[in-house]
Amino acid sequence: MAKIQRITVNNIKSIENQTLNLKGCTALIVAGNRKGKTTLLRSLFDRLQGVKADEPLRQGAERGFSEFILTTGEKIRWDINSEGKEKLTYTTEKEIKIPMTVELRKKFAPELFDLDHFLSEGPKKQVEILQKISGVNFTEIDKSYKSTYDERTFVNKKLAEAEMELNKMEVPDKILKADLTPLQDAYNLSVRNFQAINEEIRNYNSSLKDDYQKKIEDHNSNMMNFMKLQSEKVNAINFYKGILS
Repeated sequence: MAKIQRITVNNIKSIENQTLNLKGCTALIVAGNRKGKTTLLRSLFDRLQGVKADEPLRQGAERGFSEFILTTGEKIRWDINSEGKEKLTYTTEKEIKIPMTVELRKKFAPELFDLDHFLSEGPKKQVEILQKISGVNFTEIDKSYKSTYDERTFVNKKLAEAEMELNKMEVPDKILKADLTPLQDAYNLSVRNFQAINEEIRNYNSSLKDDYQKKIEDHNSNMMNFMKLQSEKVNAINFYKGILS
């Protein structure tokens, strides 16, 4: 985006010769009244927008000019002489000088928003101005706004109806508080009974497990004794067989 590199004003209004090097930066211009601040900053822009000042040339001067040099190397210049002849020129980045066209004027000095004029217009005209500036069609926005407004109106209506119905309801002078103590006692008793039953079940299961474990141990012991007796029986038979033979 091009910015202003340097402004030069010569023999315009109260300025004899003044150069302001901005180098593309934002600057705050401070000076007393009628010292040429507006002339320095706006004389060329006003001329590009078609504004003609009364006696723009400095008194006694034969010719004058206002020139903007942009950071891109482009130049915009307004020349005027004592006979009132004016010339607006544009110089490209490649130093090609051409007359200032309408398109170039709009590019470098777009139409400013006239707030006073806008406020003096009616609502319909103000909408047209805003649509032209923003390039936005307000029709869909208006539809969305109307839909939201109608929905809000409907909700508010239903809310008002509900409040009316609520106001019609009779509120008892005294609200009785229910005594929940018997219900709480019954619940606590049920919990204790349930816990007791669970404890009995756990004890019963533990007893069954112990009995079963004891039976297994007894069975294993009996089997060991039986196998021991069988072994002794076989040894006795073999012993007597050896004697008899």
